Amino acid sequence: MKKETHVAFALAVISHTLSRSLTPEEVMGWALLTLSGALFPDLDYWLREYPLIVHRKTLHNLWALLLSSALVYKLLGDGWFPWAVGYATHLALDAMTKAGVDFLLIGSRVRGPFRTGGLIDRAILVMSILILVYKAFGGVIASSLT
Repeated sequence: MKKETHVAFALAVISHTLSRSLTPEEVMGWALLTLSGALFPDLDYWLREYPLIVHRKTLHNLWALLLSSALVYKLLGDGWFPWAVGYATHLALDAMTKAGVDFLLIGSRVRGPFRTGGLIDRAILVMSILILVYKAFGGVIASSLT
């Protein structure tokens, strides 16, 4: 999936999972951590010319998700959760593409029928943006109608 789809989908998921009230500063921190987690796996694409770095392998697996989440937990405590949500949604979306993801690094990729940048990619992006707009303004619009 394209980076904008990863970002919008991860933010929509994290906005839906928030069950407690957060201060504006906490919301911004969680959004930044979710955004970072959603983009981090593709760092292996940008670093692929280095030895042992292979796109959709080095950082596109559950081991990298767990290790990076543990590191974020050590550094930021509860910040591991939005990071892990962003990272996990990235892996899930990429697993739905034809290129797929080797979750356990055992040489067996989970592949889907969709093409990066294709119709489904764009549809997920639009739906994610609509969810974010609803989450941000739905209560305001509903209260103004009553």
